[in-house]
Amino acid sequence: MDLVKAIEVKEGRKHLAAKRSKWKQKLTPIGFMSPVLLIFSLFLFFPVLFAFFMSFHQWGMIGTPEFVGVENYVRLFKDPLFWISIKNTLIFSLSVPLKVAIALFIAVLLNQKIRGLGFYRAAFFFPVVLSMVVVGLVWQWMFSPSYGFINYVLEKLGLPLQNMLIDSDQAMIVLIIVSIWKGLGSNLLLFLAGLQAIPSSVYEAAEIDGAS
Repeated sequence: MDLVKAIEVKEGRKHLAAKRSKWKQKLTPIGFMSPVLLIFSLFLFFPVLFAFFMSFHQWGMIGTPEFVGVENYVRLFKDPLFWISIKNTLIFSLSVPLKVAIALFIAVLLNQKIRGLGFYRAAFFFPVVLSMVVVGLVWQWMFSPSYGFINYVLEKLGLPLQNMLIDSDQAMIVLIIVSIWKGLGSNLLLFLAGLQAIPSSVYEAAEIDGAS
């Protein structure tokens, strides 16, 4: 009986150790992620919840917030500027698929065996590391109506000068161009890394099957 009891105790300890090990494996990733989750909660999750809560109140940053229900949303949907901002947001969102498509096209070109590949990678990725202040100044100089490079080229070609930074119809095009130029490098490197990770045997099999 003592031997049976000893075996049961031993098996119980093994089961408990395995259970602890299993919980340790589950909790270890959470422990590593906890700093990021804490930062995410403090600076994004909780502010979003607080903003949503305050959207049902009238508050001037001083005094006690006054609950007004959905009155703020009613005023928002009646404001024509809100719908203009929605339209502009939808138009600007077109830069995302354009950015991805252009990045994929350039990545396919750079995936060939060409000289100076490192230079081209650095050149396309360089705008990503620039601050938005520098990007704004560079493109302000490019599109300036008085001394901009774009208008200089148009003038040499005999075309009418454009006031792209002030004209409401052209300003959105400028923003899309700058957004694509600024974020093209990161998408390009991801696509290029993925293309170069494809084994050569896949390309050889595709050529045998007649793929272009």
